[in-house]
Amino acid sequence: MWCVAYVPLAIAFTWPLAAHLTSVLAGRDDNWQNLWNFVEVSRALGRLSSPFFTHDVWHPDGVTLVFQTFDLPDATLASLLMPLVGPLAAFNLVYLWIFVSCGAAMYLYDTIEHSPHALMLGVVVFLAMVGSCCVSGISGALVPMALKKLGFDPATASSIIVTTATDVSSMGMMLGLAALLIRV
Repeated sequence: MWCVAYVPLAIAFTWPLAAHLTSVLAGRDDNWQNLWNFVEVSRALGRLSSPFFTHDVWHPDGVTLVFQTFDLPDATLASLLMPLVGPLAAFNLVYLWIFVSCGAAMYLYDTIEHSPHALMLGVVVFLAMVGSCCVSGISGALVPMALKKLGFDPATASSIIVTTATDVSSMGMMLGLAALLIRV
């Protein structure tokens, strides 16, 4: 029941995603790759075969997917949703679920630990995730444009700069929000 409080927050902070669940794909950068991962895991589960090998790539011999960056718990959840709502909506619902579950998990953990700040720590984790997505989107758009303007090849340097900016700002937001919102 306590998890329900994070649902309106997830919808509000990812708006207008909820209004376009079946027509827009959430996220940036690797979102189409992640959707393919979800669909491939769903197919493998439907065939009762390993999700770590596919004949769909390099047909007819197939290829190993052992080094593929699967998120099996989320892909399994998406595979349960896909027959009901389709692949785009399933991906977007899982995307929203990640925000809800992270905030709720932090709240649950701190409740078990008898922390007086359990609810606020859940909000901190939730807001830091939202902020991380915003920084990722903004830096993912601005860094390649800036590199091109400076005469550098955006394809060679963008990923490391964007990843560093996202990681540093995410940790800073989480620690900063915790310091700002929680008085011990």
